[in-house]
Amino acid sequence: MDLSEKMKYEIEQLQHTRAQYERWLETAPEGSLYFHNNERGAAWLYRAPDSEKARYLSRTEVELAEKLALKRLYRARLKDIDQQIAAYSNCLKALEKAHRVEHLLERSEALRVLTAHYLYYLPQDLAEWVNADYEKNPANPENLKVPTIAGEYVRSKSERAIYNLLRNANLPFRYECKLELEHARRPNYPDFTILNPNNGKTYYYEHFGMMDDPNYQQDFLSKMRTFLNNGIYPGVNLIMSFETKDTPIDEVYVNHLLEYYFGNVMEKR
Repeated sequence: MDLSEKMKYEIEQLQHTRAQYERWLETAPEGSLYFHNNERGAAWLYRAPDSEKARYLSRTEVELAEKLALKRLYRARLKDIDQQIAAYSNCLKALEKAHRVEHLLERSEALRVLTAHYLYYLPQDLAEWVNADYEKNPANPENLKVPTIAGEYVRSKSERAIYNLLRNANLPFRYECKLELEHARRPNYPDFTILNPNNGKTYYYEHFGMMDDPNYQQDFLSKMRTFLNNGIYPGVNLIMSFETKDTPIDEVYVNHLLEYYFGNVMEKR
């Protein structure tokens, strides 16, 4: 996980924490708590929202005092969280421009050739599998417009993000490799076919990028039935991510998926 992905993850965690505080504050007692120090210690002063005068709280009202004290702290915590989110967001905006390595690799074949062994190292047998010729999806080749750090072209920015994450994790994979399945009307071409270097098992990664489209949903359900009927199961050997117009791909989530399935492999590399 690179720095920008870590920041996105931290923002998600902060937003989750913020929502918890906000839910608690919705049920917090009204009014404010103040303190007055005297020779016997700190006295609790409570001011109701519709009153200009404060009254002392007795020690029997400790539960109200505790909740008002938490209310005060949680409101301050929300301000801290907002500042942290703003700081991370500003850093992310700056980091969005810091993709020089990706841009260089996408544009220069000579640079890719000279650095490939250092940036994407695989054992010989896996390298041969990755580089071997295989039958690719012949449909709509004009849509292969988005370059990756390996110089291969994919169909969307989301697929590029997944491709680059797989590549940076040193995982052996193929893009849109033909997969013959029983009871299928036509050949399947999973977005990514991945080999687990530890056990040689094959995993398939499908990114579904138009889940808010009714026709796309029908294709999704049909593909799922075909996979299930051929022993390809989500959570076992089928990895999936989803996207709609309003919810673009989350690279942090994708990285978590890869760590879940291949974490021990990724740690060794």
